[in-house]
Amino acid sequence: MNRQLVDVDQFYVDVYLLEKLSNETFATIPGLLKGRDLSDSDRIGLGKRGARQSGVEAVSKHSRLMIFGKPGSGKSTFLRHLAVACAKGEILAEYIPVLFELRFVRESNQFDLWEILKREFRVKERSQVEQILDQAPIFLLLDGLDEVPATFRQTVQNQILEFFLDQHNSRCILTCRTQTTEYVLSNFKSAEVADFNAGQVETFAKKWFRSIASSPDEADELKNHFVQKLRENISTAELAVTPVLLSLTCWVFGDLKDLPSKRSVLYEQGIRLLLEQWDERRGIQRQGNSAIYRQLSVRERQELLSFIAARKFEQEQYILFEQAELVSYIAEYLKISREDAEAVLEDIAEQHGLLIERSQEIWSFSHLTFQEYLISMEIIRLNLFDQLTFHVTEKQWKEVFLLTIEMLPNADLLIILIKQKTDQLLANSDELQRFLSYLNSFAIWTNFPNELAVIRALLLDLMLDFFAQSYNSFSLSSTIDSKFNRNLTLERCTNLEKEYYLVPICIYKSYFCLGFDLKNFHVFGFENSPELREQLQLMIERLPEREELHREHYLTWWVTSGSWMIEVVINTATNNPDTFMKLQFLKENVKLLKDYYQANKLLVDCLNRGGEVSLVVRQKIQAELLLPLTEIEKRKPQN
Repeated sequence: MNRQLVDVDQFYVDVYLLEKLSNETFATIPGLLKGRDLSDSDRIGLGKRGARQSGVEAVSKHSRLMIFGKPGSGKSTFLRHLAVACAKGEILAEYIPVLFELRFVRESNQFDLWEILKREFRVKERSQVEQILDQAPIFLLLDGLDEVPATFRQTVQNQILEFFLDQHNSRCILTCRTQTTEYVLSNFKSAEVADFNAGQVETFAKKWFRSIASSPDEADELKNHFVQKLRENISTAELAVTPVLLSLTCWVFGDLKDLPSKRSVLYEQGIRLLLEQWDERRGIQRQGNSAIYRQLSVRERQELLSFIAARKFEQEQYILFEQAELVSYIAEYLKISREDAEAVLEDIAEQHGLLIERSQEIWSFSHLTFQEYLISMEIIRLNLFDQLTFHVTEKQWKEVFLLTIEMLPNADLLIILIKQKTDQLLANSDELQRFLSYLNSFAIWTNFPNELAVIRALLLDLMLDFFAQSYNSFSLSSTIDSKFNRNLTLERCTNLEKEYYLVPICIYKSYFCLGFDLKNFHVFGFENSPELREQLQLMIERLPEREELHREHYLTWWVTSGSWMIEVVINTATNNPDTFMKLQFLKENVKLLKDYYQANKLLVDCLNRGGEVSLVVRQKIQAELLLPLTEIEKRKPQN
């Protein structure tokens, strides 16, 4: 932050390792994605595979250990901690710790283990080093194999192997970013640094804020506030699972005493840190494998990554790249040969950690959020707003929409385009247009003139709940106006219901009183259905009485009666073709209706994200939400 030096253990948090690397299994893309729903994909990507083991335990267990990890995962800090702990006699007390950072090796003659040990022990002859090693073995900690220039990296590896052929009793840990077979040394056990879990995040935050706070009480207050903000902001919490990005998040929070209101600000700083400043801040100047990549500016490198991210996201499987596919995108964008593109990929992987190899020749972005942010950058840079709106019904694009809205200096145009594309989804269905007209007619009849969009959404939620035979799966109404929806519900609850927070009962009472009022069947044509009238009356009568509203009885009641209530409405209404606008046509068009619903949900989420949308556009969008096209046309100003 301000070039302040601190003891390593002031920030050190126990490291956990994944001992079974995916590279060792030569996994396939189907294997890595087995059991995953991409639309609800773990936003951390694929970083939770395998059992976690304490890093210190793994070090004690294996005399030769190679630790892989993406940039900022804590490899270097872990080695420093081990060196200090060994020197203090806390672990491997019979060993002499020797820590050497391989990033300082710029020429092949700069790496000679015997010369390094002579300097470490302050002796002049190799024989003196050998005498010391006869008395006590060494614990050699070599940090950053990937930071050794490629031209003599193999020489360094060979020397390490030769040294330990003689020094059987000594131990060695070697760290590296890239998980490819060319880096793995024989007789070394491979492990990978695991992402932080919630407990480690909290411990790190506690240590961080103690280093900058004026008192322990202030530090605890900052830590508690920070952890609470992470819990409220899941996407940020999922990003801040490596020490470097968690440090960035703590740093920003320490300055603002809050997390940025716009997530994109944090993502931007995270990418900039990995892409531009990570090596620079540690004084590393890499020669790299590719002269082409070395000549690219930071902006050009980001645009290349944005192109790669966008090309992949258009596909059904949008997370994992075959290496050949990834190389082809690089070659296409830079207009270079595949051989040159492979060298560029090596540099990207080694220098930044934004693209990482998940398994043998299978790659992904290190975090799905980075991929989404880069796509948003590409959309804004190239003004691809029309193309973006083609994805309004696809779940995988939701965060891209939200980030794009958030990043635009004025999001009016994109919001309007999303609304137009959403309205067009039902443009070719006369039946669904009539259905929207009925929703609007009923909303007007309820006499809540300022909340017509919420009423329309409430009824659509109800219809889709019925067709899905689920409870409260659809919640567009609460997304539009959670306060109104809650108040509307509570008005129809008894005090005892409110006391026990039996919201499901209250909601369904609201639905029946509001949507199926026995005195107002004419709104939906129920006057011709005595059977439905009878069933609805019976349903309302079966709602629990006051004395039955107890927590311990509620679940049993809902299982036996709640699902029956939904089933009765579906079956009775469907079997009476003259009722409820012939619900069968809705059932047949439920996929289209759900797409329309998801697009409207996305539209409302975009408005709620806090982007720069004018008040005029906001009011217009909400007023026209879920209206049929004929009503929208009426509202257009006349020339």
